[in-house]
Amino acid sequence: MDPAPALYAIRIEGQLGATLLAAFPAMTARRDGADTVLTGLLDRSALFGLLAEIEALSLDLLEIRQLTPPHERTSRRVLEMSISDSTVAIIGTGNIGGILAADFAAGGQDFLLAGRDQAAAEKVASGLGGHAEVVSVDEAVDRAGVLVLALWLDDFRQLIARYGGRLAGKVIVDPSNPVGPDGAGGYKKVIGDSESSGLILAGLLPAGARLVKAFGTLSAPTLSAAARREPERAVLFYAADDDAAGDLVAGLIRVGGYEPVRVGGLDQAIRIEMYGDLHEYGALGRVVTRTEALAAI
Repeated sequence: MDPAPALYAIRIEGQLGATLLAAFPAMTARRDGADTVLTGLLDRSALFGLLAEIEALSLDLLEIRQLTPPHERTSRRVLEMSISDSTVAIIGTGNIGGILAADFAAGGQDFLLAGRDQAAAEKVASGLGGHAEVVSVDEAVDRAGVLVLALWLDDFRQLIARYGGRLAGKVIVDPSNPVGPDGAGGYKKVIGDSESSGLILAGLLPAGARLVKAFGTLSAPTLSAAARREPERAVLFYAADDDAAGDLVAGLIRVGGYEPVRVGGLDQAIRIEMYGDLHEYGALGRVVTRTEALAAI
């Protein structure tokens, strides 16, 4: 009988294209310099099978690292959400915050929920089967290690200014899109065309806080409708400079019913913001599968 699964990181020489990555559907891929790192939950049989596939494809294996020890009760959800032993909080109960709350709850994730209007937060939480604990914004900031800030750009800036050093050491998830009403029923970008809200916000955070750009590549209606698609899950792109923070948020993306695909560091965040080439309201223009996403990158 195989031991319980463990989390492995497997480094392969070169940047694998979409065709080769499709051979490893159970693994999360990221580019690290000139190499590709595959991360995933594997038991011994699955690990040997993956190594055999690497050899069959004539790929150069550089490193295998076991990131967590096997445990008899290990599950994908527990592993993903306990990598840093963090409590998750969503701050903001508008369209995106409410949809993420529903998606996380559907994936079995417990979390804190906060907003300026506590009655609105209570209303959202009431339909989530006990997975959401409504708290004040102050309490969410103090208790959570992962903060999903489902806020407009200006509100996001104000929260950083207010809490400052209290955000140090936390993973800050940024789904914001730097847009506002254009006066004609649509939206326009409220920062420079070549500027990224992700980079702007990362620059405002205190030392030790790690920003991950995620959950903003789809419109609110699509984010709700496309979760848990079968047989292939829809993709949510994300960008991160910190690998550990990125891996944690990739786990949250899976909990929310999507397949995570990393586009690179925060210098690539503009690509997954509104009007960017990988956004639903940009050149990509639609929901994509993992294979399609890797080809688009």
